[in-house]
Amino acid sequence: MAHLGEELAFIKNQALSLKNIPVTLDNDYQPALEDVPKKVPVFPTASSSSTTDPSSSATAGGIPILIKSTKPPLSFNLTVHPTDTVSQIKLQLEKEHLRAPTADSQRLLIKGKVLADNKLLKEYPISTDSSAPTAITLMTKPGSTWTGEERAAPSASPAGGVVIAEPESFAAPSPTGSKLPPPTSAKGHGRSLSGAADTMPLPSLTLSPTPSPDGQTSGVDLALAVELDMQPDPPRGSTPTQDAYTAVIADAEFWGRLSQFLLKEFKTEGDAETAWEQFFLVSKSSLTANQIAKIRDVTGKSAMAGL
Repeated sequence: MAHLGEELAFIKNQALSLKNIPVTLDNDYQPALEDVPKKVPVFPTASSSSTTDPSSSATAGGIPILIKSTKPPLSFNLTVHPTDTVSQIKLQLEKEHLRAPTADSQRLLIKGKVLADNKLLKEYPISTDSSAPTAITLMTKPGSTWTGEERAAPSASPAGGVVIAEPESFAAPSPTGSKLPPPTSAKGHGRSLSGAADTMPLPSLTLSPTPSPDGQTSGVDLALAVELDMQPDPPRGSTPTQDAYTAVIADAEFWGRLSQFLLKEFKTEGDAETAWEQFFLVSKSSLTANQIAKIRDVTGKSAMAGL
């Protein structure tokens, strides 16, 4: 029994010693899939009893948020629910405000932290007070262009996108055998059922008269022509400008020079570090995990708040 007590005391001391040793992980560390805890799905439930809690009433009717952009300087008001996902809020912003960027090019941040598309809004620090709405920063993803100009409102149209040409007013042939007026282009006289259908390739059609037994032609010539105005689709893939941009931001020396520049421009070192981290945060989507780790290793800047 004495030996057993000594072994237990030795194991306890070893466990306490290991507990005090800090664990250091690399920036690109990812745990094994079997070690990741399973996330329990959250299903909103309706409350069976009324409550006087102001936060619960705001949740039931939606809460206001203010989405602000610095370049261009614009702000948008939205009424959302805490159970909405970030991707749903992006689609709502694109639909309700025509001057906002498209959902696939939006990048939303709260206090410098990027909001993940698959997460709920209530997973982030938000305010339910209607007099002080939560301020969310709006930025665009690298390579996206947004000028803040009003986009064209989407028009409801039937599926298929067919262009129906208005019928021309054909005059009856005169007794002298005169023919109908020359055909006119369908462009400008058609009724488009879809914005993309204006460039649909439509064939030209000519109706020839039927010869009679005596060699004479009967009827009139009807020539229908459609003017084609097709533009080739732009090539997909990266452009030379985007490739050059990625090559610059992937260079660790560039971030070192940027850090020195910001230290000269800002009065305090903390402001320079914050500006550097914000620029790096926006550019991370164009970098690989190895490039991110190398940049932080060369510049000696660790991640702020786990970003």
